[in-house]
Amino acid sequence: MIKLLSESEAADHLGVSPRTLANWRSRGGGPAYVRVGGKAVRYRFADLQEFVEESIRRHTSEYEEDDDDEDLDESDEDDD
Repeated sequence: MIKLLSESEAADHLGVSPRTLANWRSRGGGPAYVRVGGKAVRYRFADLQEFVEESIRRHTSEYEEDDDDEDLDESDEDDD
């Protein structure tokens, strides 16, 4: 039997927010997922691991242009 992780569990495992996973799904990126019952989104642990393995980079020149689309938490703070 394959254990499916909820969106929250998958986000916790990857260290991102559930919103980031939703953004990746809508933009066509991120780990593979499963729709259960037409609405519920679930993730297989193996797919999360594969996503991590495929995301490994050794230096910044290995980044692709679509990596810039990830959900970044940057703030525009004034330098006083």
